[in-house]
Amino acid sequence: MISAEAHLEIAGFLPDIQLTAVPSGLPVKLRPLAGKTSVLVAVHSAACPGCREYLQALASSSGEFDVWEARLLVAVPGPPEEASRLTVPFGHVLSDPGRQLAGPGSASVMVADRYGQIFHAAHAGASHRLPPVRELEEWLKYLGTLCPE
Repeated sequence: MISAEAHLEIAGFLPDIQLTAVPSGLPVKLRPLAGKTSVLVAVHSAACPGCREYLQALASSSGEFDVWEARLLVAVPGPPEEASRLTVPFGHVLSDPGRQLAGPGSASVMVADRYGQIFHAAHAGASHRLPPVRELEEWLKYLGTLCPE
C-alpha cells in the first residue's frame, strides 16, 4: 500500500496508478490527465455521512468545474461493489481496492494541474476538516488561467 501522506503532497505528482470507474468498470489512470485540472477526493468510505455531505457541498461547484475545464474524481476504498454505493452529482467515482490513495479511516483532497502536479493537498485523517468548496473553486480558477508553457 502506498501512503497518501508519503506521496500526495504539494509539488509532488499524482501517482501513476489505474483505478476502476463505477458503474462502467472502465479503467481510469490518474496520470496522464488529458489536459484537465483534477480535484481528487479520497473518502473514508461510500457510507460515510461526513464524506457524502462534503460531496453534496461540491455539487454547487459543478459550473466552476465546467468553466475551468476541470474534473472531479472521487476515490472510494474497497472493491467496485463498495464504490458503487456512492453516487456523486457530477464527476467520476473510482474504486480503490488496494487503498492506494488513502489509508483506512483517512480522507483527503488534492488539486492537481493538467500535468498531474499537486498544487493543494489536505489530509483530514479521521476528521472531515477538508478545504471549503470556495477554496477549491479558487484553485480551479488559478490553475485554469496558468499559461501551459
